[in-house]
Amino acid sequence: MNKPHIINVNEDPLLSGKIAYNIDKPVLVGKKTGKPVPQIVLGSIAIKPNHAVFENKKGVITLAPASPDCCENIFVNGKKITGKLNLHHRDRIIFGTNSAFLFNYPEKASSKEEPEVDYEMIMQEKFERSEKKMVDNLEQENSNEEKSNLEEKLREAREAGDEEKVREYTEELSKIGTAKFGGDSSTSKLSVEKRLLEDKLSKILPQVKEANLLAEALERDIAFDVKLVKELPDWMGKTVSKDLQKAKTVAQILVNNKENNS
Repeated sequence: MNKPHIINVNEDPLLSGKIAYNIDKPVLVGKKTGKPVPQIVLGSIAIKPNHAVFENKKGVITLAPASPDCCENIFVNGKKITGKLNLHHRDRIIFGTNSAFLFNYPEKASSKEEPEVDYEMIMQEKFERSEKKMVDNLEQENSNEEKSNLEEKLREAREAGDEEKVREYTEELSKIGTAKFGGDSSTSKLSVEKRLLEDKLSKILPQVKEANLLAEALERDIAFDVKLVKELPDWMGKTVSKDLQKAKTVAQILVNNKENNS
């Protein structure tokens, strides 16, 4: 295939590259309810009936959202687009939360061997460039909440004249921010734990986003969110300075059901 085109990239490697769309004329992306019916039909709840369009203007290939709000669910090379942009050979494209494509422009391909692009790489790129900030914010919120709780305990200990607890809480407060993800103080172990957590969040965040979009489409007053919390095994007890250092940071899904105030 010598013309500029996109191919599908599937979670199952055996299914990747099985579908190709030449971009020698406008190619529409959307749902089967779109008007006109798009050539690339996607089923994700995050996709608008008319979502995006590929165009070829004298050999310059562009991708544009059908409307400004569609930008929220179009990513190129991991970054959310802000409007119409030019595409380059081997650009990675995501529509919605998980419909991945690879743009190829054979005439402009390098003579060098090109790195392999797979589904995991595309989704990880999106996480690193568009969603990791959300994780950092979640981590900061978790740290702030932990700090607030310890400051309250410290205030109570001072009022009670409990010098031992004052020293304990003061020491723990000094550690917040240096080991945000809990666990062993070993840097390598913290790094492994952080990578594992980020890997899990890279899968959870798109699912939470789809759940919110589905609730909106069904006109349900329900919202889903992610919260990072410290999890202690039951046998550890609740001693702050000792046990919180051993606590594992886990992701929890919060459900705010405003329909019954729960």
